[in-house]
Amino acid sequence: MLEAANIIILSVCVFSSHGPYAVKSQARFDQFKVLRVNIPDEKTAQHIFHPGLKESFKILAEPRIGYYSDVMVAPDDMKTVIGNLRSMHLNFSVIIENVQSVMELELTPSRAWKKKSNADHPMTWTEYHSYSDIEAYMDYLVKNYPDFVSVVHIGTSYEGRPMRVLRICKGGSCGNKPAMWIDGGIHAREWIAPAVATYHMRELVENGRNQYLLDKLDWYILPLHNPDGYQYSRTYDRMWRKNR
Repeated sequence: MLEAANIIILSVCVFSSHGPYAVKSQARFDQFKVLRVNIPDEKTAQHIFHPGLKESFKILAEPRIGYYSDVMVAPDDMKTVIGNLRSMHLNFSVIIENVQSVMELELTPSRAWKKKSNADHPMTWTEYHSYSDIEAYMDYLVKNYPDFVSVVHIGTSYEGRPMRVLRICKGGSCGNKPAMWIDGGIHAREWIAPAVATYHMRELVENGRNQYLLDKLDWYILPLHNPDGYQYSRTYDRMWRKNR
Protein backbone atom coordinates (compact mmCIF):
# COMPACT_ATOMS: atom_id res chain seq x y z
CA MET A 1 0.00 0.00 0.00
CA LEU A 2 2.86 2.37 0.66
CA GLU A 3 3.98 2.10 -2.96
CA ALA A 4 0.63 3.38 -4.24
CA ALA A 5 0.42 6.04 -1.57
CA ASN A 6 3.81 7.34 -2.58
CA ILE A 7 2.84 7.65 -6.25
CA ILE A 8 -0.37 9.49 -5.45
CA ILE A 9 1.29 11.70 -2.89
CA LEU A 10 3.54 13.16 -5.58
CA SER A 11 0.65 15.40 -6.57
CA VAL A 12 -0.51 16.45 -3.12
CA CYS A 13 2.51 16.31 -0.82
CA VAL A 14 3.73 19.49 0.84
CA PHE A 15 7.25 18.79 -0.34
CA SER A 16 8.66 19.59 -3.77
CA SER A 17 12.01 19.28 -5.53
CA HIS A 18 12.12 22.89 -6.59
CA GLY A 19 15.10 25.19 -6.24
CA PRO A 20 18.75 24.28 -5.68
CA TYR A 21 17.78 20.72 -4.73
CA ALA A 22 15.74 20.09 -7.87
CA VAL A 23 16.38 16.85 -9.74
CA LYS A 24 14.90 15.43 -12.88
CA SER A 25 14.87 11.74 -13.65
CA GLN A 26 16.53 10.79 -16.94
CA ALA A 27 13.96 8.03 -17.41
CA ARG A 28 10.60 9.39 -18.54
CA PHE A 29 7.09 8.07 -18.05
CA ASP A 30 5.07 10.07 -20.55
CA GLN A 31 1.53 8.74 -20.94
CA PHE A 32 2.13 5.91 -18.47
CA LYS A 33 -1.10 5.35 -16.56
CA VAL A 34 -1.89 3.95 -13.14
CA LEU A 35 -4.89 1.63 -13.02
CA ARG A 36 -6.71 0.67 -9.83
CA VAL A 37 -8.05 -2.88 -10.16
CA ASN A 38 -10.67 -4.24 -7.77
CA ILE A 39 -9.62 -7.54 -6.17
CA PRO A 40 -12.77 -9.46 -5.15
CA ASP A 41 -11.18 -12.88 -4.58
CA GLU A 42 -8.01 -14.98 -4.50
CA LYS A 43 -8.33 -15.89 -8.18
CA THR A 44 -8.14 -12.23 -9.14
CA ALA A 45 -5.16 -11.65 -6.86
CA GLN A 46 -3.27 -14.54 -8.45
CA HIS A 47 -4.18 -13.22 -11.89
CA ILE A 48 -2.41 -9.94 -11.11
CA PHE A 49 0.72 -11.93 -10.19
CA HIS A 50 0.57 -14.10 -13.33
CA PRO A 51 4.03 -13.96 -14.99
CA GLY A 52 2.60 -13.34 -18.43
CA LEU A 53 0.53 -10.40 -17.24
CA LYS A 54 3.16 -8.94 -14.91
CA GLU A 55 5.42 -8.32 -17.90
CA SER A 56 2.90 -5.74 -19.09
CA PHE A 57 2.80 -3.56 -15.98
CA LYS A 58 4.51 -2.62 -12.73
CA ILE A 59 2.66 -3.41 -9.51
CA LEU A 60 2.58 -0.37 -7.23
CA ALA A 61 0.16 -1.72 -4.63
CA GLU A 62 0.01 -5.48 -4.24
CA PRO A 63 -3.42 -7.13 -4.51
CA ARG A 64 -5.49 -7.29 -1.33
CA ILE A 65 -8.66 -9.35 -1.41
CA GLY A 66 -11.66 -7.12 -0.86
CA TYR A 67 -9.67 -4.05 -1.82
CA TYR A 68 -7.64 -3.32 -4.93
CA SER A 69 -4.26 -3.36 -6.66
CA ASP A 70 -2.61 -0.39 -8.37
CA VAL A 71 -0.56 -1.07 -11.49
CA MET A 72 1.40 1.25 -13.76
CA VAL A 73 1.09 0.54 -17.48
CA ALA A 74 3.22 1.79 -20.36
CA PRO A 75 1.40 3.25 -23.39
CA ASP A 76 2.43 0.36 -25.65
CA ASP A 77 0.97 -2.18 -23.24
CA MET A 78 -2.25 -0.36 -22.41
CA LYS A 79 -4.46 -2.07 -24.99
CA THR A 80 -3.24 -5.54 -23.98
CA VAL A 81 -3.64 -4.95 -20.25
CA ILE A 82 -7.11 -3.42 -20.52
CA GLY A 83 -8.23 -6.20 -22.83
CA ASN A 84 -6.97 -8.79 -20.38
CA LEU A 85 -8.70 -7.16 -17.41
CA ARG A 86 -11.96 -6.92 -19.32
CA SER A 87 -11.75 -10.53 -20.39
CA MET A 88 -11.58 -11.43 -16.70
CA HIS A 89 -14.57 -9.15 -16.02
CA LEU A 90 -12.50 -7.14 -13.55
CA ASN A 91 -13.54 -3.65 -12.56
CA PHE A 92 -10.82 -1.02 -12.81
CA SER A 93 -10.38 2.72 -13.09
CA VAL A 94 -7.61 5.07 -14.19
CA ILE A 95 -6.35 7.00 -11.14
CA ILE A 96 -3.36 8.68 -12.83
CA GLU A 97 -3.64 9.62 -16.49
CA ASN A 98 -0.02 10.60 -17.04
CA VAL A 99 2.65 9.55 -14.53
CA GLN A 100 5.22 11.95 -16.00
CA SER A 101 3.02 14.98 -15.39
CA VAL A 102 2.54 13.94 -11.77
CA MET A 103 6.30 13.59 -11.34
CA GLU A 104 6.83 17.05 -12.76
CA LEU A 105 4.54 18.49 -10.10
CA GLU A 106 7.38 17.74 -7.68
CA LEU A 107 9.24 20.60 -9.34
CA THR A 108 6.49 23.04 -8.39
CA PRO A 109 7.34 25.14 -5.33
CA SER A 110 5.34 24.15 -2.28
CA ARG A 111 3.10 26.84 -0.85
CA ALA A 112 1.60 24.69 1.87
CA TRP A 113 4.43 25.52 4.27
CA LYS A 114 6.40 28.69 4.68
CA LYS A 115 9.99 27.93 3.77
CA LYS A 116 12.34 28.40 6.71
CA SER A 117 15.97 28.39 5.67
CA ASN A 118 18.89 27.97 8.03
CA ALA A 119 22.36 29.15 7.16
CA ASP A 120 23.87 26.26 9.11
CA HIS A 121 22.13 23.40 7.29
CA PRO A 122 20.33 22.89 3.95
CA MET A 123 17.09 21.23 5.12
CA THR A 124 13.82 23.10 4.55
CA TRP A 125 11.01 20.47 4.62
CA THR A 126 9.38 22.18 1.67
CA GLU A 127 11.28 20.06 -0.87
CA TYR A 128 12.93 16.68 -1.19
CA HIS A 129 16.62 16.67 -0.33
CA SER A 130 19.70 14.75 -1.39
CA TYR A 131 21.65 12.22 0.61
CA SER A 132 24.35 14.83 1.29
CA ASP A 133 21.80 17.33 2.60
CA ILE A 134 20.41 14.75 5.02
CA GLU A 135 23.92 13.94 6.20
CA ALA A 136 24.65 17.65 6.68
CA TYR A 137 21.56 18.04 8.82
CA MET A 138 22.60 15.15 11.05
CA ASP A 139 26.03 16.77 11.48
CA TYR A 140 24.32 20.06 12.35
CA LEU A 141 22.27 18.40 15.09
CA VAL A 142 25.29 16.66 16.59
CA LYS A 143 27.29 19.89 16.59
CA ASN A 144 24.55 22.04 18.12
CA TYR A 145 23.05 19.55 20.58
CA PRO A 146 26.03 17.49 21.77
CA ASP A 147 24.52 16.92 25.22
CA PHE A 148 21.97 14.44 23.94
CA VAL A 149 22.52 13.90 20.18
CA SER A 150 25.18 11.69 18.61
CA VAL A 151 25.74 9.56 15.52
CA VAL A 152 26.73 5.92 15.28
CA HIS A 153 28.09 4.33 12.10
CA ILE A 154 26.55 0.94 11.35
CA GLY A 155 28.41 0.23 8.08
CA THR A 156 28.50 1.36 4.47
CA SER A 157 26.19 0.82 1.53
CA TYR A 158 27.13 -1.24 -1.52
CA GLU A 159 28.31 1.92 -3.29
CA GLY A 160 30.26 3.06 -0.24
CA ARG A 161 27.93 5.59 1.36
CA PRO A 162 28.10 5.75 5.16
CA MET A 163 25.10 4.30 7.00
CA ARG A 164 24.64 6.56 10.01
CA VAL A 165 22.06 6.44 12.77
CA LEU A 166 21.15 9.54 14.76
CA ARG A 167 20.92 8.78 18.48
CA ILE A 168 18.81 11.07 20.66
CA CYS A 169 19.21 10.20 24.33
CA LYS A 170 18.19 12.69 26.98
CA GLY A 171 20.77 12.82 29.74
CA GLY A 172 23.58 12.10 27.32
CA SER A 173 23.72 8.35 27.93
CA CYS A 174 22.01 5.86 25.64
CA GLY A 175 20.81 2.45 26.75
CA ASN A 176 19.21 3.33 30.08
CA LYS A 177 15.69 3.59 28.66
CA PRO A 178 13.58 1.57 26.19
CA ALA A 179 14.55 2.35 22.61
CA MET A 180 12.44 3.66 19.73
CA TRP A 181 13.74 2.84 16.22
CA ILE A 182 12.74 4.77 13.08
CA ASP A 183 14.07 4.19 9.58
CA GLY A 184 13.13 5.59 6.20
CA GLY A 185 13.93 5.11 2.55
CA ILE A 186 13.90 1.32 2.34
CA HIS A 187 12.28 1.59 -1.10
CA ALA A 188 14.28 4.08 -3.14
CA ARG A 189 11.43 5.89 -4.87
CA GLU A 190 9.48 6.59 -1.68
CA TRP A 191 11.06 9.99 -1.13
CA ILE A 192 8.51 10.99 1.47
CA ALA A 193 9.97 8.47 3.96
CA PRO A 194 13.43 10.09 4.43
CA ALA A 195 11.70 13.47 4.56
CA VAL A 196 9.48 12.25 7.40
CA ALA A 197 12.47 10.68 9.20
CA THR A 198 14.39 13.97 9.17
CA TYR A 199 11.26 15.80 10.27
CA HIS A 200 11.12 13.46 13.27
CA MET A 201 14.71 14.45 14.02
CA ARG A 202 13.84 18.11 13.95
CA GLU A 203 10.76 17.74 16.12
CA LEU A 204 12.53 15.59 18.72
CA VAL A 205 15.67 17.70 18.97
CA GLU A 206 14.79 21.28 18.06
CA ASN A 207 11.17 21.57 19.12
CA GLY A 208 11.18 22.15 22.85
CA ARG A 209 7.52 21.22 23.17
CA ASN A 210 8.39 17.62 22.32
CA GLN A 211 11.11 17.11 24.90
CA TYR A 212 8.77 14.98 27.00
CA LEU A 213 9.12 12.31 24.31
CA LEU A 214 12.76 11.91 25.36
CA ASP A 215 12.03 11.39 29.04
CA LYS A 216 11.24 7.70 28.84
CA LEU A 217 12.64 6.67 25.47
CA ASP A 218 15.95 6.70 23.61
CA TRP A 219 15.49 7.42 19.91
CA TYR A 220 17.47 5.89 17.03
CA ILE A 221 16.79 7.19 13.52
CA LEU A 222 18.25 5.86 10.26
CA PRO A 223 16.92 8.35 7.70
CA LEU A 224 18.14 6.52 4.59
CA HIS A 225 18.00 2.74 4.74
CA ASN A 226 18.79 2.54 1.00
CA PRO A 227 20.97 5.56 0.12
CA ASP A 228 22.26 4.08 -3.14
CA GLY A 229 18.81 3.40 -4.54
CA TYR A 230 17.54 6.75 -3.29
CA GLN A 231 20.27 8.65 -5.10
CA TYR A 232 19.71 6.57 -8.25
CA SER A 233 16.01 7.42 -8.19
CA ARG A 234 16.88 11.11 -7.97
CA THR A 235 19.28 11.15 -10.91
CA TYR A 236 18.40 8.32 -13.32
CA ASP A 237 15.06 6.62 -12.75
CA ARG A 238 12.36 8.20 -10.55
CA MET A 239 10.55 4.86 -10.31
CA TRP A 240 13.59 2.87 -9.13
CA ARG A 241 12.57 0.87 -6.07
CA LYS A 242 15.47 -1.44 -5.16
CA ASN A 243 19.03 -0.90 -3.98
CA ARG A 244 21.99 -0.98 -6.33
